[in-house]
Amino acid sequence: SLQLSISRYKEIQEAKHIVIYYTIEMTKKGSSTWKLDKRFKEFDELNNILKKSYANLPHFPTKTFFHLKEGSDLEKRRQELEHYMQVLREM
Repeated sequence: SLQLSISRYKEIQEAKHIVIYYTIEMTKKGSSTWKLDKRFKEFDELNNILKKSYANLPHFPTKTFFHLKEGSDLEKRRQELEHYMQVLREM
């Protein structure tokens, strides 16, 4: 079985602003672990593509008008994205 988690978020300075990346870790039983860093907008793009074909998608974290800056808000979003991805995996 495939284990999937979003293990952390990290802040990266890009040009004149800070961008948040979420680290996706995937491990297949008895195999190595793959790690991908993705921005929230990439998860959002995936969700928008999937919505065109699937009616019963899991809850997707809401977008915010302002960039999230507080650690507690970023951690909450990380947890919501992880739940979203885990439910997708089980579909």
